[in-house]
Amino acid sequence: MPGKQSEEGPVEAGASEDSEEEGLGGLTFKELQQGQEAARALEDMMTLSAQTLVRAEVDELYKEVRPLGQGRYGRVLLVTHRQKGTPLALKQLPKPRTSLRGFLYEFCVGLSLGVHSAIVTAYGIGIESAQSYSFLTEPVLHGDLMAFIQPKCAPPPLPEGLPIQPALDAWALGVLVFCLLTGYFPWDQPLAEADPFYEDFLIWQASGQPQDRPQPWFGLAPAADALLWGLLDPHPRRRSAVSSIREHLGRPWRQREGEAEEVGAVKEEAGQ
Repeated sequence: MPGKQSEEGPVEAGASEDSEEEGLGGLTFKELQQGQEAARALEDMMTLSAQTLVRAEVDELYKEVRPLGQGRYGRVLLVTHRQKGTPLALKQLPKPRTSLRGFLYEFCVGLSLGVHSAIVTAYGIGIESAQSYSFLTEPVLHGDLMAFIQPKCAPPPLPEGLPIQPALDAWALGVLVFCLLTGYFPWDQPLAEADPFYEDFLIWQASGQPQDRPQPWFGLAPAADALLWGLLDPHPRRRSAVSSIREHLGRPWRQREGEAEEVGAVKEEAGQ
């Protein structure tokens, strides 16, 4: 009919928008434009850097002091300027393993990062020698990064006679779940004579009555009570297995506002 909008029009438009977004790899059009602009700026910087490379042998300009780091594709040396004595770090990439474009890309990315306290500053000095490409940065004299993040020494041996059993993992899981739900630890020590919070928990566990619920446990739903009672049972042989948490997934673990506690629900769910 004249003037009637096609019902399929909006659907086709939406489908077109969806297909366009998929074609952008999940990026918005603005994000794609920003990425293209950054890529063009980097290409311009690489072109200018290629034209301003210093063509000389490194040892003619700088004196090697000592290595600072070694990688698969190059090495970093501590050097000093032969005339001024300025200490610098020189990153050297052998030509057999590095293309000119690859070198320029790494060089210009370093330049584009700018000055930041957490990033090594790259200076705008690129050098091409017969055997390598190099560029200069500020020296970092406290060692290679891998020296700081490498794994520690083996874990210390366990005290002699300490048993390893699944019940310990169940206890640890119970404490972790309790912390996530309440923002508190259930107690400091699982000793009634040393920790009143633990003593209150034992009293509540024995009675199962709402009036005996300890303050840190306020707001938990019956499913959470049952789970935590099982995982935090003071007797290892009665303690629930870690896998028991699966029975409570998908159920509310905190009471909704105004929801009354179900008397006896904890004991029933725990099978007591």
